[in-house]
Parts: sequence; structure tokens; C-alpha cells
Amino acid sequence: MRVYLGKFVPLSPGTYLGHMAFVIYFGGCNWRCSYCNVPEYLDKARCDEMLTSDLLTEIIHAREFIDAVVFTGGEPTIQGKALLSLCELVKGEGLSVKLQTNGSMPGVIEELLMRNLVDLVSLDIKALFDNYSSVAGEFSNAENVMESIEVIRKHHASWQAVVPVIKGINELDVPGIVKQAGAPLTVLQAFESDGVDPKFSGLSPSREELIAIAKRCSGKLHIKTKLYGEEAL
Repeated sequence: MRVYLGKFVPLSPGTYLGHMAFVIYFGGCNWRCSYCNVPEYLDKARCDEMLTSDLLTEIIHAREFIDAVVFTGGEPTIQGKALLSLCELVKGEGLSVKLQTNGSMPGVIEELLMRNLVDLVSLDIKALFDNYSSVAGEFSNAENVMESIEVIRKHHASWQAVVPVIKGINELDVPGIVKQAGAPLTVLQAFESDGVDPKFSGLSPSREELIAIAKRCSGKLHIKTKLYGEEAL
């Protein structure tokens, strides 16, 4: 089976907390977030194709050093068959699996959970649910995200919400976003401006600014910055 691939990173210590992970960036995305920092992966036709068996070979080469695989993108769930195949192969190697997703494909998420192929679902929450299209583009669908949350809860799966924090854009909405997601853990992630539209340059909050925002939120929180990585509060 073939998969459209943005890139893969054989060793990543900061992508899955507590794990050394092999990270796979799927090519293609069904949404168009204005602040996307991997625009080169949005169109799968511009990405490389790779056999899932060849990708597994690369994972096995790194097997001595890793204990997990992270699927991200782009949006991995839009290549549902390839994602399911890879998750089966990876779990067969005894590795943990983290899925980073925008939540747009609840049916794919449910199949993965029904087959016990994912250990952690990391759900990007882009905005307040009634404001999704202005942030994630006209094709985004907050109803699908809410359905994905219900699917995750129904299966009692381990999950977290990840909220990208952008100074002057969504920082005032962050407490409401955290509350509406209702995740057991929310990671407030400092927006990274590398590779994005120049109008977003300089809008990455500092660690201290993230901590101040977190103090206005409820529930269990972590913060994540490029310099310090993910930290519990």
C-alpha cells in the first residue's frame, strides 16, 4: 500500500512526552488553517509516495532507539487505509502509537480505537467551536471535531487537546477553548512562525506568557515551547 508522505523523522525526543519516537508526517490536509507552519504538506500531490512496507523498514532500522511512532501531518486520517495499515504494522512491532489529528474524520478515529491501534490521541483544537471556519478555513467542520471527542470518550481512550497559542490572535479565547474541549489534559503550545505567512511573524508567546495564560484556564495543563519542550504545570 502507498502513502503520501511529507517526511519522517527517525528520532524525536519531544513529540511524544516520555517516549523516543519515530515521527511520520503524512502529506495532504483537508483544512486550510491560516497559520499552518507546514504548508508544503497541504497538497498530497506535491508530496512523495512511499510503500508502507518500505516505511516500516525505516522504522525497524530505528527500532533499537525508539519505543513509539507518532503519526501527524498534514492530516493523517484523510489517508485512512494507509494509516490503519501502518498502525497495525507498528503495533505488531510492540511500539506505542500517538495520533496527532485535527479531528475531522471521526469514523477513522473510531476504527483505530475499536482495533486498539492507538495509545494516545492528540487532538488539535483550533478555535472556539463557533469560530472554526475563520481559523481553519471554509472546509473545516467543528461538528466533526465534537463528534471525534465523543468517539474518544465512548471508547475511554487516552487523549489530550493541543491548543496552539498565537499572540494577538487567539490568546483571549484560550480559556474558553480549553473548557469546551474538556480534555483530561490540555497542552498549550506556543505558535511557531517558521514557514508561515509573514503576517504571523513574531506572534509566538514566550514561556512566561504561556504560563500566565494557563493560570486563567481550568483543568490539567501543560505548556510547550520550542526551547523548553513540554512542561507540566
